[in-house]
Amino acid sequence: MAESIVVYGPMASGKSLNAEAICQAYGLKRVVELDERLQRKGEDWQLSQNDVVMLTNDQALAERTAQRMRVKTVAITEARLRVGAAWRALR
Repeated sequence: MAESIVVYGPMASGKSLNAEAICQAYGLKRVVELDERLQRKGEDWQLSQNDVVMLTNDQALAERTAQRMRVKTVAITEARLRVGAAWRALR
């Protein structure tokens, strides 16, 4: 079981496109788009301290979520380095 992370970066930086590669690089199992979660307040998407990569465009939201859940924030640039050659570029 790996500790969840919150990955943040600007729109069109490759977070969603590379979500599965980020999961593999960090040993995680599920992806949650935090920005979508906020828009769908009626649906309760379970967040966990383990096995989840959470993605957001908003650094402040990333930091608040990470602090509340006691997990690490990761900038998209750091995630991209960790993924390495498996990173897929936007077209």
